Amino acid sequence: MNCKLRLSCQVSVWGDRTEDAIRFVAGTGCPAVEIGGPHLMSYEHRLSELQQLLTRYGTSVSGVYEFGHFENWRGRRAIYTHHERLGRLMKQAGIPMAVLGPGIRYNRIRTPEERQKQLRMITEIAARYEMHGVRAAIHPHWGHCIFDGEDIELVMNEGPTELGLVVDVVHTAEAGLDLYGLLERYGSRILGIHVKDYQTIASPPSGRFRRRTRYSPPGLGEGNIRELKDFLRKIRYEGWVVLEADESGEDPEVSISAALNYWRESCLIGRGEG
Repeated sequence: MNCKLRLSCQVSVWGDRTEDAIRFVAGTGCPAVEIGGPHLMSYEHRLSELQQLLTRYGTSVSGVYEFGHFENWRGRRAIYTHHERLGRLMKQAGIPMAVLGPGIRYNRIRTPEERQKQLRMITEIAARYEMHGVRAAIHPHWGHCIFDGEDIELVMNEGPTELGLVVDVVHTAEAGLDLYGLLERYGSRILGIHVKDYQTIASPPSGRFRRRTRYSPPGLGEGNIRELKDFLRKIRYEGWVVLEADESGEDPEVSISAALNYWRESCLIGRGEG
């Protein structure tokens, strides 16, 4: 099977060991990494060092993960400033995508006014990336202010038209959503997929804010990763596939190696543009 998909690994679990993470992932043959905002900001005044590091190991950065804090209306000015600063740095580093974790949900029931404030913050933050040629994408996440189908529909329908989406195998399952339906519905607006396997908890707790899944070793859970790869090839998916370390507590090198090995069993890694 030869499916050319653009593969990346998220390296936030390495903490501040950025060089160790890049060196390890590059050594596996994976062509790109997704780093966190703090990783990139640590190179703000020495960006050439990061560029030299990437060149040395022959890798690229697929995106930067950062929190949007879309419900923190009172702190919006400082948040806007931070994202403009990050967007400028991403432009200098040639990093194409900002993956925005929505931030903690404070209000379980939002008023129409609160929804409009959230949309306003998303629009303002996305504009700060766009002005630097960086594409912003929302990453729906359990426990965050954008999580379920209603949240996603709101931001994709009423938010900026250039706004992208980065879906997640586990968080989509947590929300009870059809991953394949999301991929078909939003098409080219889906810029990335975070991939990790999971199992449903036998007696899941009730309530919107309670976890219903837990980590599973790659290939032993309900993520249907092989089926997902077949589907992505079928629809000629052009976004990133980002493998994540699991929650087992093992060293990230062990976890990422397991994820990569399982992925490679049925798919050749494509060295796409980064």
